[in-house]
Amino acid sequence: MAFDMSKIGIKKNIPSVNFTDYSGVFQAEPKWGKTTTASKFPNSIIIPFEKGVKGAVANVVENINTWEDFIGFVDSLVENREEIGNDISTIVFDTVNSAYEIITPYVLKYCSRVDGTVYKTIADTMVGKSNFWVERDKLFKLQLDRILGLGFSILFLTHLQVKTIK
Repeated sequence: MAFDMSKIGIKKNIPSVNFTDYSGVFQAEPKWGKTTTASKFPNSIIIPFEKGVKGAVANVVENINTWEDFIGFVDSLVENREEIGNDISTIVFDTVNSAYEIITPYVLKYCSRVDGTVYKTIADTMVGKSNFWVERDKLFKLQLDRILGLGFSILFLTHLQVKTIK
């Protein structure tokens, strides 16, 4: 007779077989069809951090030009979560590289407020109390955690760059 592991707080994990239930990264060369493929995920919405959605029939978030716009979008997900129900399952970052680019001015403003000075470039923050890279990752992760906490999965699109080295 086998030991009942639940007596000591152990439960067998049975993973989902539906890959769209998971967050992940989709990397391919430019114009390969990453956005089109992501648009086929059931109940997906695309956040176009770069402008490249023209060729796909998709649910696309409009007017995301700054990190503040993105935070406003996440706020609207939070406010409307109950009404959204299962109409949205996957949030697609198109592309995650561009998302990191648009957070830069936001982080510079944040570090400026924290340190009580005005930072105009990333290099400027190296002399202050704030570390740009640490703060950037912390502020980026804060929004990811909010999305994941609502029960949505995230799909990050990114470009594959092939380099020839001689």
